[in-house]
Amino acid sequence: MIQPKTTLSEISKALNLSVSTISKSLSDSAEISITTKKRVQEFARQCNYVPNHFATSCRRGYTKTIGIIIPTILDPFYAKVFIGIEKYLDQNNYKLIVSISDESIEKESKNLTKMGDGSVDGIIIYTTKETELRNDYSHIDLFTKKRKPVLTFDRPHEMIDNNTIIDHLETENLGTEAAKLILKRIKNAEINHYRRKIRIDTLT
Repeated sequence: MIQPKTTLSEISKALNLSVSTISKSLSDSAEISITTKKRVQEFARQCNYVPNHFATSCRRGYTKTIGIIIPTILDPFYAKVFIGIEKYLDQNNYKLIVSISDESIEKESKNLTKMGDGSVDGIIIYTTKETELRNDYSHIDLFTKKRKPVLTFDRPHEMIDNNTIIDHLETENLGTEAAKLILKRIKNAEINHYRRKIRIDTLT
């Protein structure tokens, strides 16, 4: 029989501490004393507490996850690019979600819609041949309107606001540079979001 998961609320009641204190202790916040953090973390280990990373991401407003959409994983070119991206993201504590478009604009659009639900902070995409032939980038434009960075490579197009040409690089370095650039854009987006929030808070 599967045992129910321990919740923050249950830990809070057991230790007679607020849920906020429990959450900050488990996140190793500097706001909480070392003694309290050790007490909470030890109790959580004993209860086999598993944090809900998705819920935490929703509260923070970011997921530390990047999406990548490529036509196929079987082509050596895409495989090398993928390896470079994954390696750099891992070094920077980011996860990677991979989707395959099979050179289909319909599948590419569906993948973007799924990733646009808040599960990723940004997208790296190698657009399909069908997208290029139809000259239809509306599905990508919809994603960029959510203020999520989009990086295209090798098949760039001026209709995509965040478009960047980086296909002049060697294949071995292409993945690394793509990962570096998408993280830079995410950081800039977070700074701009913070600035907008400050302006709104000042006006209200």
